[in-house]
Amino acid sequence: MEQNNKSAFGTAALVLGIVAASLSVLFIFNFISMVCAALSIIFAIIALSNKQSVKKSVWGLVLSGISIVISVALTVMTYAASLGFVGNVFGKIFGYDGSIFEQFEDGEFDFNDLILDDYDDIYDRFNGEDDCTVEFGEIEFVGEGTDMRVKLPVKITNITDEMKSFSVTVEAVNPDGSRVETDTLYAESLRAGQSQTLYAFEFAEGFNVENLKTATFNILTVESYDW
Repeated sequence: MEQNNKSAFGTAALVLGIVAASLSVLFIFNFISMVCAALSIIFAIIALSNKQSVKKSVWGLVLSGISIVISVALTVMTYAASLGFVGNVFGKIFGYDGSIFEQFEDGEFDFNDLILDDYDDIYDRFNGEDDCTVEFGEIEFVGEGTDMRVKLPVKITNITDEMKSFSVTVEAVNPDGSRVETDTLYAESLRAGQSQTLYAFEFAEGFNVENLKTATFNILTVESYDW
């Protein structure tokens, strides 16, 4: 009975090796194939250590090895293909023809061009300047000394015919042209024609609060979202 049990390891190794090799050609079953291959190798080692079912054990090892090679190869090819797909998606978003990864491999892709030269084109495609109006109110200074707080009213109005959300980045600039501070405000889910007043620079502190008293305010960016 003990000999039969030992022999069963060799049979199990062979069967699992066959299953692993069969499933390895189908990428969706790669994980199952790898598990079967691993179990086949373990059972084959046990059988060989007991000198039982040597032929079955060896075949189990061979088939398991083949299945592992096929599974790894399919995984690598699928990953490479997915990179190409992602590259093409980014290529379309940022105005490039073909895959960014292919351009990178050919030495044609310039990351600085993407960040600097094409920045304006990218922003033109995604901004929301035509979807809303932004109006500044009168800036308020509440409190004294180190406890003084700032409130710059910013009224955002949805001028489209559908619900949208907006993010507006405002900058404060000194008379000499240097930037004091920036702040980004979010108006969410505004219906057609609806307005919301938010307050910029509420968290400004110390030196920046004093500079805000003589600063001018500009709109840096406006983005709109369809929700």
